[in-house]
Amino acid sequence: MQDQVDVCIVGGGVAGLSCALKFSHAGLKVRVIDKLFSGSSRNNIGEVIRYGYKPAELPLHDYSLKSWQEVKEVYDNDFGFESRGSVTFALDDKASTLLKKEAEELETVTFYENGDDLQEALDENTRISEDVLGANVNPEAGVVETARTMDQLRQAVVRKNVLVWGSDEVDQFLVKEGKICGVRTTGGDDCFAKHIVITAGVWSGRILTKGNMKLPIRPARCHLLQFTPSGHLPDKVFVLRGAIGDIYVKYVPVLGRAIVSYTGMMDQDQATWSTDIDPGAIEMIQERLTHMLPALGQAHVAQSTVVSLAVTPDGLPFIGAVPDQPNVLVATGFHGKSFALAPGVAKVLTSLVKEEDPEVDISPFSLDRFAKKPTA
Repeated sequence: MQDQVDVCIVGGGVAGLSCALKFSHAGLKVRVIDKLFSGSSRNNIGEVIRYGYKPAELPLHDYSLKSWQEVKEVYDNDFGFESRGSVTFALDDKASTLLKKEAEELETVTFYENGDDLQEALDENTRISEDVLGANVNPEAGVVETARTMDQLRQAVVRKNVLVWGSDEVDQFLVKEGKICGVRTTGGDDCFAKHIVITAGVWSGRILTKGNMKLPIRPARCHLLQFTPSGHLPDKVFVLRGAIGDIYVKYVPVLGRAIVSYTGMMDQDQATWSTDIDPGAIEMIQERLTHMLPALGQAHVAQSTVVSLAVTPDGLPFIGAVPDQPNVLVATGFHGKSFALAPGVAKVLTSLVKEEDPEVDISPFSLDRFAKKPTA
């Protein structure tokens, strides 16, 4: 089978489907290729929280948050988004000082000096550990119901006549006169396109090697656990930062469980392609939860899974054109923040495909920023 489109998107996660929706609204003919058919983003917690970003990323996040907040008005569908608010904990003086400084810079965020003050601000049924030395509450933070969001995004792009090749993957790039002009899948189908957009998470690096292109990106083994809490949990998203990885907690009332993720982005034990459960990581997560929320500290682990996050050397994503192949665009390396950045990334890539200057400065995200500079 052969297909001719304006844009061929490789990767059907939240970034790829967000791009497909934006491109189709711009009047472009779009094809999406995804090896999992449904996109791996459905396994994330789906937090949309304004914290931990470098300055260059903030415009992408702020646009994305606004997009999620307004999605129901635009599409008559909330796509699984909820404005729950978030609580970010500090368990030492250094982290507490940092949170207090962040609260001073953001009018919407309130800093609480200790766990007792925080508990009073939440509700009387929520127990906060005495080990909490400070916390920030952000009422504007949101979260999506990831499986529902992915299903509804896919339905939305299909309604826009976007064709999805599921359960297939890229086998090779098609080249004409030195220029990449399409892809061939393992199933033997050819998709010719004016632009190829790669949004396949950490797999983007491996896909690019099929065209002799390189990208410095590696996986981080992210653990996703389901806990049955022993006490009450509010509907806020709870966050605990760590030097080697962050912990997120999202309560799901319909399941009666809390979903907990540990990113492990700088944890050397998690710098692997393996998706095997790391018992040491689970033990560490449970120990950290004890210092946050007693209802989770001794809770039963009902389910454990692992997904791979895409990590870059400097913590910033890659967004832009491949050097020497300007019609091949890449958006990856979101460090687990794909739902918080996807709408903003889609807006940028739509501008690039239309050969317009994006409203956001994307030079910090260039794909060749680690290339060796010629010496004088």
